[in-house]
Amino acid sequence: MEGKIKKFGTLVNLLTTFKCRTCTSAAKPKKEKKVSVRLLKREKKEEIKNYEIPKMKWSTPKNTFLKDEPELIENLTKNSCVAPQLFLNNGRACHGCAFWNNCQCSIKTANEFAIK
Repeated sequence: MEGKIKKFGTLVNLLTTFKCRTCTSAAKPKKEKKVSVRLLKREKKEEIKNYEIPKMKWSTPKNTFLKDEPELIENLTKNSCVAPQLFLNNGRACHGCAFWNNCQCSIKTANEFAIK
């Protein structure tokens, strides 16, 4: 106490002008909190994740029947069979396939026993 009285001069000055620590800290302006770099990076990642993916059209609809377009059948069957279920069900033969006349597939075979 004696140190405080010496600092303020007299006991009366001490009692009239003394301010406690909480009062002096409340009078000071508070420091603004800085936004952390981690928080900013996290917000950027969340922004990147929330974008819409446009729907893709994988093929355009065609209003043609394959039996009416022999050129289209030839282009489709150059690399693969159009009706593999017939090929496999008929004992590795294309018997009964509607695309037989225009088919260019390398596995195209006729089973003589299935035709009879």
